[in-house]
Amino acid sequence: APAVDDVSLIPTLEEAERQLIARAMAVTKGHKGRTCQILGISRPTLERKLQKFGLAQGHGPQVHPYPVKDAS
Repeated sequence: APAVDDVSLIPTLEEAERQLIARAMAVTKGHKGRTCQILGISRPTLERKLQKFGLAQGHGPQVHPYPVKDAS
C-alpha cells in the first residue's frame, strides 16, 4: 500500500462526470443519441448535464454557446 494517500489526484465526482461526458461526446463525434446509450442516461439528462458543464455544443467548455461579437 502507498505510504501517502494523495487525495488531490482524485477528481471530484462532478469533475469526473464532466470528463466522462466530454469523452463520450468526443468518441461519438457529438452524436447525442449514441452518447446517451453509452452513458446509460436519458436525452433530457444528457442535455441538462451538457448545459451544466458548459459542453452544450459538444466541443468542451471553451466554446461559448452563443456567438460573441468582436470588440473591434
